[in-house]
Amino acid sequence: MSTATAARGPPATKTTQQVFVRAFDSLHRYRPRGSFAAWLFRIAHNLVVDVGRRKHHSTVPWDAVPDMAIPATPDIGPEDAALRAEQLEQLRRVVNALPPDKRELLVLRFGVGLSMQEMATVIGKSVSATQMRLSRTLETIRKEY
Repeated sequence: MSTATAARGPPATKTTQQVFVRAFDSLHRYRPRGSFAAWLFRIAHNLVVDVGRRKHHSTVPWDAVPDMAIPATPDIGPEDAALRAEQLEQLRRVVNALPPDKRELLVLRFGVGLSMQEMATVIGKSVSATQMRLSRTLETIRKEY
């Protein structure tokens, strides 16, 4: 795909291409201390933050996380399905009220499935700081939900 073609594509396509171009350009600096995926996520994270600074918002809204990230419950009745939908909507409101950096932690851990080490690499913090931040975020959700 040429750069001109990508420039006309959807924003996600352009961003994905930019991530891989940056990764390719930086491949000589990659050190296998952690996983390659975490390194790639860090590049994507930095790019999104850079773009967000220019547009005055730094992360993707929680609603952009696919519903597939929410486990399905087979064989539930209509009342239980309605109750579950209501609970999920309440959880979405609580999560949407969180600051963007806390939502990012949730996406990295539960949406993408990164380990604490990988998350720490992506956000540029120590593993213990990452664990503490995630723990505090989950506690905030428990209190509000």
